[in-house]
Amino acid sequence: VKANQFETALPILAKALDVNSRAPRTLYAAGVACLKLSRPADAIEVLKKSFELDPANPNAQMMLGLAYGVLRDFKPSEAAFKK
Repeated sequence: VKANQFETALPILAKALDVNSRAPRTLYAAGVACLKLSRPADAIEVLKKSFELDPANPNAQMMLGLAYGVLRDFKPSEAAFKK
């Protein structure tokens, strides 16, 4: 994800989440990859989990707001940004 190789990263992240589905950093990275690959609904799913596990990570909430915005679902987008 840091290298902007999202298509390569996503299957690797999925395998990592198969091993530990409660890893907030891995969930966050998967959410970013999904968002960058134009899969905002998938991004929302994993970013919500990431934020639930690590509510101190404002980046997960910001990306969640962006994902909702891509879907033009502005109420939850605004709520995510406010958090």
